[in-house]
Amino acid sequence: MKRITTLFFITALVAWSATGFAQIDEQKMTRDLRVASGVLESLMNNDNDHLFRGGEPEGNYIEGFGVIFTIEDNMIFRYNYKMNWEVARDAQREALRAVKEMQIAKREEERALREARVLREKAQQEAHESGKDKDKGKTVITVAPTPPVVDVPDVDVDVDWEANEEKMEELEAKMEEANEQFNEDLHEAFETFLVEYSQLIGQLKPTDKILLTTKSNESFVFAFGEDADPVAKSRLSAEMLVKDHMDYMAGKLSRDKLSDKIKFVENAELERKPDLDLFGNMLKTTYGQRYTETYFISSTPKYEWLSGLGVVYSVKVYSSYEDNGLYRLPGLKQSNISKEDRDKYVQEMYPKFVDSFKENIIRYGSTIKSLESGNKLMIKVKMTKCESCAFPDTIEFTVDKSVLDQFSKGSLSLDQAKNKVILKN
Repeated sequence: MKRITTLFFITALVAWSATGFAQIDEQKMTRDLRVASGVLESLMNNDNDHLFRGGEPEGNYIEGFGVIFTIEDNMIFRYNYKMNWEVARDAQREALRAVKEMQIAKREEERALREARVLREKAQQEAHESGKDKDKGKTVITVAPTPPVVDVPDVDVDVDWEANEEKMEELEAKMEEANEQFNEDLHEAFETFLVEYSQLIGQLKPTDKILLTTKSNESFVFAFGEDADPVAKSRLSAEMLVKDHMDYMAGKLSRDKLSDKIKFVENAELERKPDLDLFGNMLKTTYGQRYTETYFISSTPKYEWLSGLGVVYSVKVYSSYEDNGLYRLPGLKQSNISKEDRDKYVQEMYPKFVDSFKENIIRYGSTIKSLESGNKLMIKVKMTKCESCAFPDTIEFTVDKSVLDQFSKGSLSLDQAKNKVILKN
């Protein structure tokens, strides 16, 4: 059995090395990443309490770097969210019950007062008529019926978190414990994947890296009240050099030695970088509805800084607005367009958009100072919807920092630099 295992490792190593320097077959790489993503998802889903539920991790191959798997942290922190929600839900139910009782009581009081007013007015009218006909000259005393007493509860419908301080402290302790356990489980899942299953990804060079990272989501925050600090979100990345794994498969490294070479980074600070913010704002302005000649961007692109790689932006572009079956295209400054013509125009704009986007990546990307030697600027663009269009749902633009530097120094013309921007469909 040992001989068979060794033979398997050697065969895989030879296959890996033989294809490592060849032209990448994108279809095979896509297939390998899909399979590997499924394995990683399974490894992270082996615990019902602490690990996430959601879509599989997203795997991407980047020429000159290797492979990156990203995991959305809004899936990872479902356990924390569930615990916080259970407490909030109980408090909400209590508040709704109290509100309902108060509303019923108030309606009952209003009904009783209306009935009492009607009875009083009727009694006064009868007394007046009777006094006219029978009791002239006498004093008539009218006693109106007393309205019923309705007990309106005095209820504070706001959730009093301070009154439940002990319960909240217990919850916070459980969440902290759950986070610690989750980090251990995720750490183990990442290590197991890199050591035991990363050979599923073929065509990688010895100098390539495999990076697993959780992806930040600033809109997903946990807090216990208006004045409470958000619960710290765990963040983990693991990076392995492909050559180290090749050495492990060839028997040159033990499993423990390979594990020691995997670089783990926990709770990395998500520092905002002004030049990266500025680049995103430049794209938003350039492709705003007032200025664009193709598709438009409605919000500032988000970015993720990945150590060793550079920066990855995520952009969503749109092409039109619908109004009663007709379309308005800001990029063409045209309105009242049929769906057929709309799709035709959207398809025609695609080549122009790609060309202009490459140009703006070069022009504005050269202002980014945070990129270091060997880093890349990568932009993932989610395309506008178009059922009859031939372009893909998502495209990626990637350019090396060296290209941006050469353009800034005048060593490359704009057209030469644009030709070095890699487009991946």
